[in-house]
Amino acid sequence: MKIFTYNRDYNAINFKLISDHPDEILYFDLETTGLSAKNSDLYMIGYGHTSEEGFKITLLFNDDGCSEPSMLEHFANILQKHAVLVSYNGNTFDIPYIKEKFRQFHIDCDMSAIESCDIYKILKKYKKQLHLSSMRQSDLEQLMHIQREAFISGGDLIPVYKQYLSEGNDYDLTELVRHNLDDMDGLVRITDALAIHKLYNGSFCVSSANIEDGWLYIQLSVPNSLPFRMNYGYDNIYVNGLGNEVHIKLPVENGTMKYFFSDYKNYYYLPLEDMAIHKSMAAYVDSEHKTKATKETAFVKKEGAFIRCPADIGLNRFSYMSGDKEKYIAVDDHLLSDTELLNTYVHILLK
Repeated sequence: MKIFTYNRDYNAINFKLISDHPDEILYFDLETTGLSAKNSDLYMIGYGHTSEEGFKITLLFNDDGCSEPSMLEHFANILQKHAVLVSYNGNTFDIPYIKEKFRQFHIDCDMSAIESCDIYKILKKYKKQLHLSSMRQSDLEQLMHIQREAFISGGDLIPVYKQYLSEGNDYDLTELVRHNLDDMDGLVRITDALAIHKLYNGSFCVSSANIEDGWLYIQLSVPNSLPFRMNYGYDNIYVNGLGNEVHIKLPVENGTMKYFFSDYKNYYYLPLEDMAIHKSMAAYVDSEHKTKATKETAFVKKEGAFIRCPADIGLNRFSYMSGDKEKYIAVDDHLLSDTELLNTYVHILLK
């Protein structure tokens, strides 16, 4: 087994997007001769973690075709010193693969207490927001302007590794090491992309909200800086963000809408007024001027400005007709000045 070590300056990486305790984090990436751990060989384990000297990347290389046990023993010892294992598509490939290798070589390594942070699994739901045609690690790297010396796929390196085993060529070794080192560098540096996940899960604060030309403009302050431009529109709602600012734009509908009472059986409809009142008040209305309300007539009307609201935030939700799936809330000074309420609204809107 050959061991290669590299010190990196990653002071700008926000490791707290993964854990409040960066020293608990271990990044890792495997290079193998196939997808099945039972029918292929493990020839490289790359891992990285913070150390007293900074961030340290280590590559364990199966230089003789027989070093899998010693590589696995070494890595198992490192694993037990960390609580969070970071990978890219590791839940599907790297983790099951290495668990099977531990089993094959009878290496005792209990991974049940180690939390997995699969960056691919977290970020794939934002593929459309990021305008990515695929979610390979290299696609995210390009989005974040992370440059490699040269991109070679892991599959293309399998014959290179086999050639190295037979010839021991230094050029082949350089290619193999460079690929895994680039994978590890890229894996660590795309950590900052997790800022979009934090945003969509409520890590923001509304800094301003105003209506202009039939649109509601909301500006968010984001504590976790977005490392790329996010420009996304869906159903006439637009989100644009970069760095620590995110802007949301959505249409305002002006006119008259209705609030429908869910307990309609407790209401009477007044045809002349075109509205419903509670039965406790209807006792004072002549019978010829009222009828028992139905789902369609148990409403009161409101005129003003409205915005879509897909879920309950503690305000009355209006619609044009009973049974409409699209619901709205009134946009007034109370809403525009209540930061906590706006934060709740934006969180639901992004969800």
